[in-house]
Amino acid sequence: MRRDTDEVTVAGATVRVKRGHLGDRVVTAQPEYDDALAAARSAGLPVAEVLDQARAAARQ
Repeated sequence: MRRDTDEVTVAGATVRVKRGHLGDRVVTAQPEYDDALAAARSAGLPVAEVLDQARAAARQ
Protein backbone atom coordinates (compact mmCIF):
# COMPACT_ATOMS: atom_id res chain seq x y z
CA MET A 1 0.00 0.00 0.00
CA ARG A 2 1.34 3.39 -0.96
CA ARG A 3 1.38 5.93 1.88
CA ASP A 4 1.74 9.69 2.07
CA THR A 5 1.15 12.63 4.36
CA ASP A 6 -1.22 15.47 3.53
CA GLU A 7 -2.33 18.64 5.28
CA VAL A 8 -5.98 19.65 5.51
CA THR A 9 -7.65 22.68 7.02
CA VAL A 10 -10.23 22.08 9.74
CA ALA A 11 -11.80 24.87 11.80
CA GLY A 12 -9.22 27.29 10.41
CA ALA A 13 -6.24 25.18 11.51
CA THR A 14 -3.88 22.85 9.66
CA VAL A 15 -4.12 19.15 10.54
CA ARG A 16 -1.58 16.68 9.16
CA VAL A 17 -3.09 13.38 7.98
CA LYS A 18 -1.37 10.10 7.10
CA ARG A 19 -3.07 8.42 4.14
CA GLY A 20 -2.91 4.94 2.66
CA HIS A 21 -3.73 4.39 -1.02
CA LEU A 22 -4.87 1.34 -2.90
CA GLY A 23 -4.45 2.23 -6.53
CA ASP A 24 -5.92 5.72 -6.92
CA ARG A 25 -8.22 5.35 -3.91
CA VAL A 26 -7.52 6.63 -0.38
CA VAL A 27 -8.41 3.69 1.87
CA THR A 28 -7.08 4.94 5.22
CA ALA A 29 -6.75 8.42 6.66
CA GLN A 30 -5.36 8.98 10.15
CA PRO A 31 -5.11 12.59 11.42
CA GLU A 32 -2.30 13.58 13.78
CA TYR A 33 -3.99 13.70 17.16
CA ASP A 34 -1.93 16.63 18.50
CA ASP A 35 -2.86 18.76 15.47
CA ALA A 36 -6.54 17.83 15.83
CA LEU A 37 -6.50 18.58 19.56
CA ALA A 38 -4.98 22.02 18.98
CA ALA A 39 -7.56 22.78 16.27
CA ALA A 40 -10.39 21.62 18.51
CA ARG A 41 -9.24 23.74 21.44
CA SER A 42 -8.81 26.88 19.34
CA ALA A 43 -12.24 26.45 17.71
CA GLY A 44 -14.11 25.24 20.80
CA LEU A 45 -15.09 21.98 19.11
CA PRO A 46 -14.95 18.38 20.32
CA VAL A 47 -11.75 16.69 19.20
CA ALA A 48 -13.79 13.79 17.76
CA GLU A 49 -15.53 16.23 15.39
CA VAL A 50 -12.21 17.67 14.21
CA LEU A 51 -10.83 14.15 13.67
CA ASP A 52 -13.90 13.21 11.60
CA GLN A 53 -13.68 16.38 9.50
CA ALA A 54 -9.95 15.85 8.90
CA ARG A 55 -10.51 12.24 7.79
CA ALA A 56 -13.27 13.33 5.41
CA ALA A 57 -11.17 16.15 3.94
CA ALA A 58 -8.18 13.84 3.44
CA ARG A 59 -10.27 11.34 1.46
CA GLN A 60 -11.37 13.90 -1.13
